[in-house]
Amino acid sequence: MFGIVPKALWARRALPDDKNRIPLALRCLLIEHDDGLVLIDTGIGNKENDKFIDIYGVENSGTDGRTRLEDALRSWAMGRTTSAG
Repeated sequence: MFGIVPKALWARRALPDDKNRIPLALRCLLIEHDDGLVLIDTGIGNKENDKFIDIYGVENSGTDGRTRLEDALRSWAMGRTTSAG
């Protein structure tokens, strides 16, 4: 992530695990528009294989093969349905 910067320098700011991975986040962008809400997903989805997930330490597993984002959207939609009633 830090190119040619020596680990001794960047490890002070981002403590790596035993595989030299650092915590990173992928944040979605929610745009409020006159026509409704638009969600821009900047995540990685759930199409990667086990090797990729292990190398990068991906933590994105949701319920029944969905991603955490999909679970959160489902929960949000269910909450809107029950509170609107």
